[in-house]
Amino acid sequence: MKFSINPDNICAPFAAVAGDTVALLILNYIGTFVYSQTLGSIGIWSLIGIILVVGIGCLCIAWKNSSTREALYHGSFSIILSMIIGLGVGILFHDSVERYESTTLYQLILNGKLPLRKLK
Repeated sequence: MKFSINPDNICAPFAAVAGDTVALLILNYIGTFVYSQTLGSIGIWSLIGIILVVGIGCLCIAWKNSSTREALYHGSFSIILSMIIGLGVGILFHDSVERYESTTLYQLILNGKLPLRKLK
């Protein structure tokens, strides 16, 4: 049976979703472990240090490879810029929620999670 479908149109989005899901699971478990307070202050700083060392190591490996250097150079700017913008928006939203409690009503609009049924 032939479907005339390009497998790249199926595999690439599936791989992207799988990668994002695994990354979120790892971050979720690390966050749960940190917030459970089973680690002391030294343990949390050690965990942060390990994450930074691994990240810098991966950055160095990607920079040495000529195939990934261009993607690293051009792709990193947009990712870092979007993280800075997201951080700024988060700080502003946090401050506005502390000052004006009604701001939390806009969270549904900002997150795109409006209810599908009519509100009474």
